[in-house]
Amino acid sequence: GSTPVVVQKYIAGREVRVHTVVDGVNGGKEPRHRPRAFATEVISGGLDYRFESEGNRYKAVDVPPAIEALCYRVARDEALALAGFDFRIDDSGRWMCLEVNPVPTFLPYEAATGQPIGAAVLDILWPSDPVTEFRPQRAASGATAIPASRGSTSRRGSAAGCSPARSTPR
Repeated sequence: GSTPVVVQKYIAGREVRVHTVVDGVNGGKEPRHRPRAFATEVISGGLDYRFESEGNRYKAVDVPPAIEALCYRVARDEALALAGFDFRIDDSGRWMCLEVNPVPTFLPYEAATGQPIGAAVLDILWPSDPVTEFRPQRAASGATAIPASRGSTSRRGSAAGCSPARSTPR
């Protein structure tokens, strides 16, 4: 059989992943949240930190505004609510994009840096206040289904026995 192979020129420099979270990319809806970018430098002794992860360190870094804007534009144009842009920064400070990941992992970056990437993703996927925007419904058994709170692993919406309702004071 054959195995796909990607060959690219080696670029010496610092490795930086930029996660972008962009609202409003699907269905043409107006975004409720501004786009967010989280840049993380990965310090590794290996050629490819993904496969030689022992001893890797992650450090939150600033991303130049022009690079950030370009990442947002590509993510929006490609309809990527979450994207991972891999860069190398050479000794002169030039940022070179190696690839764009349409389904990137973000957990090791978030865990090591404290960047709220997961919370930013939740902000665009779920209503800003699920407790007031989803009201419990009575199930046929008479039990009440309670909406899951943010951070729970439970499913929300109709799968949790809730239906959308307008938030009105009582």
